[in-house]
Amino acid sequence: MALFRHVYDLAYNDLFEDSDTKLQFLANVYLAADKYQIEGLQANAIKHMETIAWTTEGNWESGPTCIPIDFLAATKIIFNGTTKQDDACRVALVNFCVLCIGDFQTMPEFYTLLSECGDLGAAIIAHGDLGVMLQGYWDCEGEIHRAAVPRCPDCDFIFSKSDVRQHRGKRTWRCTYCRGNVKPVCSDRHSRRLECEWLWV
Repeated sequence: MALFRHVYDLAYNDLFEDSDTKLQFLANVYLAADKYQIEGLQANAIKHMETIAWTTEGNWESGPTCIPIDFLAATKIIFNGTTKQDDACRVALVNFCVLCIGDFQTMPEFYTLLSECGDLGAAIIAHGDLGVMLQGYWDCEGEIHRAAVPRCPDCDFIFSKSDVRQHRGKRTWRCTYCRGNVKPVCSDRHSRRLECEWLWV
């Protein structure tokens, strides 16, 4: 149905918006688009998946906002249904896994997925940012803060954990509230407005 609507330039959001398995639905849409070589639908499915992973209200309290079991199931669908290492959807899912590796490490379901999809584990290990996500700390005036919460120096917006993941290792961050390109400051020292920086160990 999603493929049919796409061909006729019709939206198909209503087919998955109220579902707890929306990422799995979109993964199957992607595979159908891949089979019939409809590149526009492939790109659209990936865009929807990325939007759901980061901005939809979900139950993943530690950071990402998609439902983790749905994400892992969708990842299995893609890695079992595609073969190209440079497949766009595979790349997007691997990037998300690396960004959230700290959360996935506590999930037995993630290790089950890795055992079933060897290509996924290999791609994660080969990812250039994996070391950054696994090791590091916030440095504020020479003091280590492993759980520091950075904020915007212009509008005092507190960055979310997803913001931290997306900007980790970068000198300037894009504030989602005031839209400024800023250097995050330490929330623990509000009056002194000290910049904090992610450092590698």
